[in-house]
Amino acid sequence: MDRYSYLNYTNFSGKVFHGKPADIWAAGGTLYYFLYGRPPFYGLSAEELKRKVINDELTFPQDSEVSEKAKNLISACLTKDPEKRITLQEIMVRSYCL
Repeated sequence: MDRYSYLNYTNFSGKVFHGKPADIWAAGGTLYYFLYGRPPFYGLSAEELKRKVINDELTFPQDSEVSEKAKNLISACLTKDPEKRITLQEIMVRSYCL
């Protein structure tokens, strides 16, 4: 995983940086990588990655055995709008049994 793979939507969108939501994004990207063996968004350059993070929808490999709960958690963590992204408190009270 290269250094750009951890950058989140707010790094590329020009919006104000939000510390905790950015940490949740990084956690979601890391969980995706752990479960699928690749980052959720990938580009050969920072510019390509930026374009994909901003424009592409999050997708999951079809041939995996990852639970729907895990996919829902990753999706909630990788919500592009930091105001709508799941919080740590919400993760703790929801039933996300991977």
